[in-house]
Amino acid sequence: MFRFLSIFLLFINISVYSQSYIGFDADNFNGIHGALFNPANIADSRTKVDINLVSASVFNTNNYIEVDFGKLLTDDSFVSESNITQLGINRRNNAVLNADVLGPSVLITLNKKHAIGLTTRIRSLSNINEIDGDLIDFFDTGLTTEGRRPIRKADINFTGISNNFAEIGFTYARVLKNDRVEFLKGGATLKYLRGFGGGTINVSNGVVFFDGSGDNIFLNGDVEYDFSTNLDQNNNGNIAGGSDTDIFENESRGFGFDIGFVYEYRPKYRSNISRDNIKEQKIIRHKTTYKYKIGVSILDIGFLNYKSQFTKRFSANTIDRDDLLSISGLEEIENIFTPTTSIESTRISLPTRFRAEFDLRLSEKIFLNTSTQLSLIGKNASQSNRYAHQITVSPRYETKWLTAFLPITATQYSGVQVGLGGRLGPVFIGTSGLFSRIFDNQTRAFDFYAGLKIPIFHKTPPQDHLKKEDEDPTKFSCVEGSKGKKEKKPKKLKGYGRK
Repeated sequence: MFRFLSIFLLFINISVYSQSYIGFDADNFNGIHGALFNPANIADSRTKVDINLVSASVFNTNNYIEVDFGKLLTDDSFVSESNITQLGINRRNNAVLNADVLGPSVLITLNKKHAIGLTTRIRSLSNINEIDGDLIDFFDTGLTTEGRRPIRKADINFTGISNNFAEIGFTYARVLKNDRVEFLKGGATLKYLRGFGGGTINVSNGVVFFDGSGDNIFLNGDVEYDFSTNLDQNNNGNIAGGSDTDIFENESRGFGFDIGFVYEYRPKYRSNISRDNIKEQKIIRHKTTYKYKIGVSILDIGFLNYKSQFTKRFSANTIDRDDLLSISGLEEIENIFTPTTSIESTRISLPTRFRAEFDLRLSEKIFLNTSTQLSLIGKNASQSNRYAHQITVSPRYETKWLTAFLPITATQYSGVQVGLGGRLGPVFIGTSGLFSRIFDNQTRAFDFYAGLKIPIFHKTPPQDHLKKEDEDPTKFSCVEGSKGKKEKKPKKLKGYGRK
């Protein structure tokens, strides 16, 4: 029911989900951002200290409409009917929206085994699941005088959810195994959550019948929706946000948890030993030594409990076409259908997902990364946000101060996107769809991210200019800080060497 959907979108308009920072997530120099994808990433980090000042990522995807990206940027009305093509009229449709702002955050490498991180974030997650495309089109245009048409629909079921909250996370990671060739590290993040606005909508067992000629539209089915009481600025049981709204008034709190592991295969484990400090076995920490890296993590295990939600329920019934056309907000819906109202608590689960990556080092500075994320939340879960399934292949050029990457991403609902991004010192920027727009203006997805940070790298060992005869690394152990191995003198055999 598109007008019901439109109203739902009105009260989630403070939000604008799939993976954030596509491409940058694979950079070995991404610092504290690495903890967002796998907490183990911060152990044995290429940076000693990494301070994020501010960064943000926005992503959306759907399989109902396609937007002409070129016209979107040049049209005075920004979004108009001429810019939009409907693709999902004959199927069930889904939409995912995400905004993720990372505030002041820090990574600190304590020593060669241990690291900690602190993150502050504001996140906005919104989903619409399994809504019939023909139903959207009917309530959008089929009721008007010009576009009036018949419709016969049954078994209408769809859900929508929006969850907006602040997050403080503490990450701890450590090296679990290091036998030179094989390297393993693990980490975990504990999150404290504070909600500042959420809501859900659930339409079940719906029926819509209209013969196209009369004025009465037959509706049937059960509708339930809820929203945070702090969004009711006017104290009348309806959403009316404003500058005076106390976003923390509803006392919503929750907890979350991330866990992850990273395995590295390092056949050339001596390659990061300083050539001028071989005897002391001093390590150049910003050099990457692995041939390949495998990471796995489970992210966003947890929930947010909204203790005070307006919960409203009604059963749809026959309605006059003009009355339906007059609906522009929740207040008109409630005047027509007179829902029952109660104040209840609602628990909204976080978008739990499994993430895996394989990073192959092709040369000293060239890498090929493949990553995937799979949502562990079903599409029909009415009290949970969820991510879209996604797989990304991203070649990159990586050095201490410069990284450039070209992510090729296949996302559920929106197809394949080709993007571009990079990091130059403290600044990074990227998108997963730039080149897709060059070859094809039509898109069902959009994302963009940028950030500013202060990276502090490990100190490079001083050059001592050893003699050439001391430069053979095979004479020494490769363990950091260990003493060099002494050459064994050949044993003399009895009876030899005598005159």
